[in-house]
Amino acid sequence: MYFDFDPIELTDVLSSSNSRMKKKSDKQVVHAHDKFVRTVMADRRVACEFFTIHLPIEIRQVIDLSNLKLQPRSHIDDMRNESTVDILYETTIAGQEGYLYLLIEHQSTPDELMAFRMLKYTFDIIAQHLKITKKKTIPLIYPMVIYHADRPYPYSTDIKDIVAAPRELVDRYFLKPFQLIDLGQIEDEELKKQSWVGVMGFALKHIFKRDIMPYLQDFAESLHNIDGSGGRDYVAIVLQYILERGELKDRGAFF
Repeated sequence: MYFDFDPIELTDVLSSSNSRMKKKSDKQVVHAHDKFVRTVMADRRVACEFFTIHLPIEIRQVIDLSNLKLQPRSHIDDMRNESTVDILYETTIAGQEGYLYLLIEHQSTPDELMAFRMLKYTFDIIAQHLKITKKKTIPLIYPMVIYHADRPYPYSTDIKDIVAAPRELVDRYFLKPFQLIDLGQIEDEELKKQSWVGVMGFALKHIFKRDIMPYLQDFAESLHNIDGSGGRDYVAIVLQYILERGELKDRGAFF
């Protein structure tokens, strides 16, 4: 296709366009990025080729790129801000429902907390998925960031690198399975040895019993010991909780 432009006129047009662009707000510029990226990535050919090139081979081997479904913007509106464009694809990964999350960063200054932001966005997507599907399992989400500033990206992509704690503690405990304290599996005699904390554990352990009074009588000595150690207010809080939430067949005996 041939366009017949006068060089002088074309220069004037480009100059005028550049001048208008300089007057645009950052929000307008990001909107232009948003429109461009979302338009081209909505093309299945572009999206499939992009993920074929950039996904790790382990993911690529078990993902169905022919089944990419671009999610409506309403699904991820709460994750938007004025410096990013984000795109979410639903697909199947290893035969299960999963997502590819793509964020394009448009800030001139990279964000040191990008690893945290990506984790938050991932959790937001999971929360939205659970809200919509009502499922009791969560999908695998693979997050990616496109960065296109002049200088190389200077920060870590590993959230563990921005945790302010000794690395050995971070590696051992951060984002690991949570510690479970199952009060139902702790004997009352063991709780009695724990003094103040034991009384709290006792109240929580037995609060749903059909009649908590026999258990309260068993723990009376512990309550008296705390009361005598300057913990009268603490004892009052425990007894108020039992009175309000527990089952007492003989309230008179309680008082």
